[in-house]
Amino acid sequence: ERLIERFGQVAAWTREAGVEYGSYNTTRLHGSLNGVQGPVDFRLSAAGTISDGYSDFNENRGGKREDPFWSWTVGGSLGLEVTDDLRFDVTGRYLREELNYDSNTGERSWNRDESERFVRASATLEMLDDTLVQTLGIADSFTTRQYWGEGTKGDTYDGGKMRIDHVATWAASEMVSVEAGWDVTREYMEQHTPGFAPATPHMNADLWRGGGFVTLGVTPLDGLDLSASGRVDTHEQFGTEFTYRLGAAYTVEQTGTTLRGSYATAWQTPSLYERYDPCYGAPDLEPESSRGWDVGVDQRVWEDRIVASATYFETSTQDEIDWAWSPPTNPLCSGG
Repeated sequence: ERLIERFGQVAAWTREAGVEYGSYNTTRLHGSLNGVQGPVDFRLSAAGTISDGYSDFNENRGGKREDPFWSWTVGGSLGLEVTDDLRFDVTGRYLREELNYDSNTGERSWNRDESERFVRASATLEMLDDTLVQTLGIADSFTTRQYWGEGTKGDTYDGGKMRIDHVATWAASEMVSVEAGWDVTREYMEQHTPGFAPATPHMNADLWRGGGFVTLGVTPLDGLDLSASGRVDTHEQFGTEFTYRLGAAYTVEQTGTTLRGSYATAWQTPSLYERYDPCYGAPDLEPESSRGWDVGVDQRVWEDRIVASATYFETSTQDEIDWAWSPPTNPLCSGG
């Protein structure tokens, strides 16, 4: 009865649909439906694309055929306001696509059939007169690919991630705010590649990683915002690393000018794909680390209708993970 009194029985609906047509005889259809009924809100969407495609080894290089492509995806979200302070959300998405492709050095009859799914559920709780907001979530994603064509033997890839995270934001006062959280992720992949890697046709790998962070925001004076963040990450293979970020911004309301700057460090571990892919993987990769700083100014004019910004930044990276071409590890790979 309390929920009916609060939300009533008014429903709001919006609908959208569209069609697009473009180069390479490409057609795309899409549509969505949004609704609110009492404490429940939802969104549904769908889209599909079909195209004659184009080839990386195009006719200017001697190619004689295009590479067609099609895909479709559906997604949705559902929210439930259980009480004034408690809310549940569920989000999901599914993608299916098939594409034909060539290498940029020759015409190949390669084909990839791929599907992806993602789902996340979360609960948000407001406490202490809505000054403390906590969100607990769990997400799972999975991707599967199957390869056909020249040099392949029905090679497959399956990989995914499962993540649990929690974030709490506390407005301690008008001058101080605190945000803290943690997350844990399991990443896994399995490859069956007798076509591209006959010496090692089967590969399984997984890892666990996690971390926690704290961010403090302080406004000691009108117009002056200071922030400091620290994070600890733990990786089962690469150990533990601490990173941080310091930031400041000062706004002059009379002129609409904001001066800002920050300094930060970062740590990124290589993915399972980057280490173990049969054609491109480099198992000896180390985590990359970086540090950088920036300064900038924002100028608001015409009652904030226009904002002009300028930023100068510098970043220094050690053990950077990036793509570089190299001779193929075997004749069936294209190198890199």
